[in-house]
Amino acid sequence: KNGKEILPCEYRDIKYVKENRIFLCLKKKHSILNEQGKKIKDLEYKHVGDYKDGYVIVQTADFKKGLIKTSGEEVFSCKYEAIMIG
Repeated sequence: KNGKEILPCEYRDIKYVKENRIFLCLKKKHSILNEQGKKIKDLEYKHVGDYKDGYVIVQTADFKKGLIKTSGEEVFSCKYEAIMIG
């Protein structure tokens, strides 16, 4: 809004989602941050995918999918072949 940098340009992937959360990836490690850049939680997933209505699809290295809230709380563990949110 005012041009203030909250994250340095060193991340492989950055996704802004509603609820004032930022999902980012640095050197194959994913984390959740708030809008001020303060880390909320580190995530142990290979991939952070689609977001909708406060939920995010995550995937492990063996391609199993699960569902977490934007707070990082696990809703469904990563044991599914596919998950769709809509």
